[in-house]
Amino acid sequence: MTPAGSLADRWRAARLPVAGLHLDSAACSRQSLAVIDAATQHARNESEVGGYVAAEAAAPALDAGRLAFAALAGMPDAEVVFTTGSLNALDLLLGAWPADRRRVACLPGEYGPNLALLDAHGFDRQLLPTLEDGRVALDDAAQALDADPPDLVHLTAVGSHSGVVQPLPMVAQLCRELGLPLVVDAAQALGQVDCAVGADVTYASSRKWIAGPRGVGALAVRRELMEGLRPRLAAPDWLAGSFSVAQQLEFGEA
Repeated sequence: MTPAGSLADRWRAARLPVAGLHLDSAACSRQSLAVIDAATQHARNESEVGGYVAAEAAAPALDAGRLAFAALAGMPDAEVVFTTGSLNALDLLLGAWPADRRRVACLPGEYGPNLALLDAHGFDRQLLPTLEDGRVALDDAAQALDADPPDLVHLTAVGSHSGVVQPLPMVAQLCRELGLPLVVDAAQALGQVDCAVGADVTYASSRKWIAGPRGVGALAVRRELMEGLRPRLAAPDWLAGSFSVAQQLEFGEA
């Protein structure tokens, strides 16, 4: 026990009393009073000055959130795009990926909706070898990736459908050594395991172990990789110079 109480005490004190027994943080955690207050304050501001003016006024808070997400991903120099969730983040990334470099290495037990998006965007899959428990077999994977390099490696750090925790730091190191871009699905991992491994892309939602609001996600991409993306909903030619690639990816209501 600390003077301020245990972590469990502080967790409960920061929230409304639970109505029953909540065991579903892996899908959607309970928001804190601070999250509810921030959302309420912004909604009131929108009512007073309009949505776009309120969004402009919130820019410092949004920029701080981008920096925080980049730090949690171990990508301090990355550009961060706010999305509506993890699948939206992956959809934006895959849709903007170069059309002639769409061969991805992933595990046989990849999350189903991620596989659906990969198929929808025309990515060919190369399956990585695994151990009996579903974790990547690092030595075998190293040989496979070195012998037949894909255009990117996609790794779901913690599988919500399996509970398997992948050796994320070692995979990140392997990809760096081989010069392969690593894309990390941290939706289930952020706030539960250390994701600060310096991947090339990290995306997640806020509603799980981070206990933020629903309908919010983030996509962090290294600057040099970001510049090679081509957003599907790009700015018109006469405006293209006014918006960065990250800003174009963030077009919309996120």
